[in-house]
Amino acid sequence: MKRNGRQICVVGLGHFGAGIARSLARHCEVLALDSDINRVNDITEEVQRALCLDGRDYAALASVVSSDFDEAVVSIGESLEASILCTLHLRRIGVPIIRAKANSEDHADILKSVGATHIVFPERETAERLALQMLNPNLLDFIPLAKDYRVMDIAAPKVFCGRSLISLQIRNRFGLFVIAIKKHEGETFVFLPGPEQVIEDDDVLVMIGRESDILRMQESPGEIEQVVAKNGSSKPSARPQPIGQSAESLPVAPSEKPTVASEEDRKPSTQRPNDPPPPPAPAKKHASGQIQGASQNTAPAGKEK
Repeated sequence: MKRNGRQICVVGLGHFGAGIARSLARHCEVLALDSDINRVNDITEEVQRALCLDGRDYAALASVVSSDFDEAVVSIGESLEASILCTLHLRRIGVPIIRAKANSEDHADILKSVGATHIVFPERETAERLALQMLNPNLLDFIPLAKDYRVMDIAAPKVFCGRSLISLQIRNRFGLFVIAIKKHEGETFVFLPGPEQVIEDDDVLVMIGRESDILRMQESPGEIEQVVAKNGSSKPSARPQPIGQSAESLPVAPSEKPTVASEEDRKPSTQRPNDPPPPPAPAKKHASGQIQGASQNTAPAGKEK
C-alpha cells in the first residue's frame, strides 16, 4: 500500500500501542519504541523501525526522535511517571502533535499540562461503542462527532423496506439525515439519496444525528407506521378542494359569472370599418307636438310669456 510520507513515533508497545503501530505502518513511516525488548522483537518485522528505549530518558529519546516527526503516540499505561515524562520530553523536542493515553481524568489533566494535544481513553471509548451496539442490534458502526452527534451505519429496519425516504419522514420525525445507502453488502454505494429512493432488504443506512434520536427511532418502529398511514402519498393533489365539496359545487366569484347578450347586441353590424359614424336618430314627437324628453315649462328661446 502506498505510504503518504508522514513520520509517526509510537512509544509503548502494549496491546493498544502495538495495534496502532501495526495499522499506521501500512500507510506511513513508523518508529516503535518500548523499554521491553520482547515487545520490540514481536513487532520489528511489521513496522519500519523498532527500538528498545526508555521514554523517561530525554537524551535517548532525542537521539532518535526529532521535530521532523509529524505526530507521536504515548501509550505507556503501566507507569504514570513514564507517561508524563515521555510526553514532556516529546514536547521539548518539538513534536507538533502528541496523542497520549490516559487512565483517569487526573492523569489526563497532567498530560495536557505538560504538552499533550490529544487525550485518548481507549477502554472508555471501546466500552461506549460496545454498549451502544448492544442497545441497538441494527447499529453496525458509528463515528463520534461534536458532543453527542454521530455518523452511524444502521441496518434498515424491516418496517422501512419497500418505502421511500420521503414517505418515512426520517428527518422530520426523528431529526436524522440519511447521507448514503450501502447496498449488496457494500458493493454498491448511493451517496446523498433522493427523497424518492426506496429502501430495500439488506440496505445499510449511513445516518448522521444525535445518539438519543437514533435510540428513539429504534425503540419506536410503530411511529413510522403511523406517519405513513397519516400522510399517505407524499405528492400533493393538483387542485386542493374544501372537504365535502366537489369542483362543481364551489361558489363562483361575481367577476367570473358569464354575461348574457341582449337581442340588439346579437344583431350583426352593417357598418364597415372606414364608414363615418351614423348620425344621431331624430327625436320622436308625441301626438301633442312636444318633443319627448323636453320640459313643458320651457319657453322658446327669445320669447317671454
